Amino acid sequence: MPNITETIEEYLKNFDSNSTLSGTVLISKQNEILISKGYGKASYELGVPNYPNSKFRIGSITKTFTAVSVLQLVEKGLIGLDDCINRYFPTQQGGDKITISNLLSHTSGIQSYTDSPLMIEWSKNNSSPDEIFKRFSKLELNTIPGTEFSYSNSNYCILGMLIEKITDQPYDRVLKETIFDALGMYESEVETPLKIIKNLSSGYELDLSKSLIQAPYLNTTNAFASGDILSTAADLHIWDEALHSDKLITSDLKSKMYKPFLEHSQYGFGWFVQDTPFGKLAFHSGGITGYSSMLLRFLDSGVTVIVLNNVSTDISELSKGLAVIAHGSSFT
Repeated sequence: MPNITETIEEYLKNFDSNSTLSGTVLISKQNEILISKGYGKASYELGVPNYPNSKFRIGSITKTFTAVSVLQLVEKGLIGLDDCINRYFPTQQGGDKITISNLLSHTSGIQSYTDSPLMIEWSKNNSSPDEIFKRFSKLELNTIPGTEFSYSNSNYCILGMLIEKITDQPYDRVLKETIFDALGMYESEVETPLKIIKNLSSGYELDLSKSLIQAPYLNTTNAFASGDILSTAADLHIWDEALHSDKLITSDLKSKMYKPFLEHSQYGFGWFVQDTPFGKLAFHSGGITGYSSMLLRFLDSGVTVIVLNNVSTDISELSKGLAVIAHGSSFT
């Protein structure tokens, strides 16, 4: 273990020095933490460093929470995976052929509202879930429901609205009560625009010359249940541990969650799923204005890699390298 930790430290030096890494890294193996450390600055203007408890926007890793919340409703018998969504959203184009499973697995064919050229304009202001829904609900489907994987943030907007409709509570309150507070994830929350957040790292981007610049303003109500959660590496480690147990959903539902919905796809319910030389990998990345994140969970070996970055940049190779070192091996 000490040798692995030293190798990880040495590996990260290069990324830290060229601004590719600016955030927090936490790696665990069978729940034993190998490293939990901050890199770069939480504020480059003020010279404040990132710490292990620094908070970040986690972008689409939010979908893993939304998916589990929906599966909790399935477990309670309040909804069914095969329910067609016109039952809940009668104005959704093709809703009589789209199931909740299709939303969870990105096989609905619904166009992603974030692909619209108007997204830049929308992102500056508050948007309610209903307003987001109206941006895509009347559009023609890209594919026939249930036949192809097509990643769409619209799917998880609908799932967030479904959670609110079934529970008669706001999405953020449901997650707080049933997941965050239930697990002791007290540093995690759905972001409230303009609220002052303790330990939140500022978001940055790289310009064409690879120099750091401030990220443009994003009102995260526009991300809703597809990407509006703030969290820390330590809290995501708690999330990982909980998902190795049956605290949140049954093992049967977890098996469905980690199984690709279509044979030729690599997405289950809220997770990308791959077979690797180290066994099955369930993972999700997150990219949102000023931030990038990665959560890699090797279900068989018990290795987990969490990288939260306050610079919008590709951290996939960095994360993959960390996973290789943690296993003491390499991908083929």
